[in-house]
Amino acid sequence: MTKFILSIAMLGTILVNNCSAQINTTKQATKAVVNANTVKVVEQPVGSNPISDVYADYINIKNSLTRDNSDSASFFAKILIIDIEKIPMDKLTPIQNTAWMKNNSKLSSDVEYIKGKADLEQQREHFISLSKIMYDLLKAFNSNTEAIYYQFCPMANDGKGAYWISENSSIVNPYFGTKMLGCGSTKETITVK
Repeated sequence: MTKFILSIAMLGTILVNNCSAQINTTKQATKAVVNANTVKVVEQPVGSNPISDVYADYINIKNSLTRDNSDSASFFAKILIIDIEKIPMDKLTPIQNTAWMKNNSKLSSDVEYIKGKADLEQQREHFISLSKIMYDLLKAFNSNTEAIYYQFCPMANDGKGAYWISENSSIVNPYFGTKMLGCGSTKETITVK
C-alpha cells in the first residue's frame, strides 16, 4: 500500500511539473498566434523589475483596446492573471510589498472582468481602474528599464476623462480605439531610475 501511495505522489508531482511546462509553452505559442493575427506582443525583460511581465501584459491589453479587439484584450487578461500569481513576493522591497498588497485584489478583480467580457466598452470601463492601479504600482516599484508615459484623454469615461500607460510617447487612445486614436496627451513621463 505504501508503494502505491508513493507511486501516486510521484505521478502527481510529474503531472504538476508537466502542466506548468505546458502552460508556459502554451502561453508563448498563443502569444505568437495572437501576434501574427492581431496585436504586436510586447515582452519586457525581467531584469530587476519584479512586475515586468505584469506591465507587459497590461501594455498588450492596452494595445488590443486601441485596435478595438476585445478577444485579444481578453486573452492578454488571462495571461496577466497567470503573471500576477508569479510575482516573487520574497524579492519585493518593503515599499513594493506594501503597494502590491494594497492593489493586488483590485488589480485581479479588474483583470478578471476584462478576461470574462467580450464587450469592448465594458472592458474599457475596467481598464480605467486597471490603468490607475498600474500607475500606482509602477511609481512604487520604481524599477522601469525604459521611459513610461502616463497619458490622458479628457473625453473618455463619459467626459470625466481617463488615464492610461503607454510604452510610447505618441498618443494611441485605448478608450476610443480606431474612432479617435490620437485623442489625448502625455501628462507625465516616468523616467528610468
